[in-house]
Amino acid sequence: MLSPNGFGGVDFGASPDETIAYVTSSLGAPTEDSGWIDSFSIYGTCPLPAVRGVHWGSLVALFTRAGTDFAAQDVEHFFSYYYASNLAPAIGLGTAANIFIGSSRADLDSAYAGSLEVVDDEFDTFWRADAFGMSQLYGFLSGPLPGDLVESINGGLGCGE
Repeated sequence: MLSPNGFGGVDFGASPDETIAYVTSSLGAPTEDSGWIDSFSIYGTCPLPAVRGVHWGSLVALFTRAGTDFAAQDVEHFFSYYYASNLAPAIGLGTAANIFIGSSRADLDSAYAGSLEVVDDEFDTFWRADAFGMSQLYGFLSGPLPGDLVESINGGLGCGE
């Protein structure tokens, strides 16, 4: 289950080994592991000095050595994930509110009534559900209309463009 605090039985701040073992027990071996790379990478502009991305098809867990809200500087830890339909076919993951890749904007409105923000700009349509006052559950939509679809579900701090 994807959540604002991590996924399933592992929360943000967990070690890479703990996180990878947990996800592997459910989804099988990772399909890709970047190893530790420069924080300015294919994942965007991530917290300095380094980032590591571990993929299970359409699910990516990101790790950092930077100080975050989840762990101190120099402690390797899980700080973000994204689950996106443009990476690989969706694998059926969803939130506690039953939002999945392919859920509609109307589904989001219903699931996160009163806490959903949708921003539609010239580049993307972005959603954020502030269900816990932490704004750590967010993603992209195919557009702003009720029938438009969820294209990604992200959690944690994320990396900038």
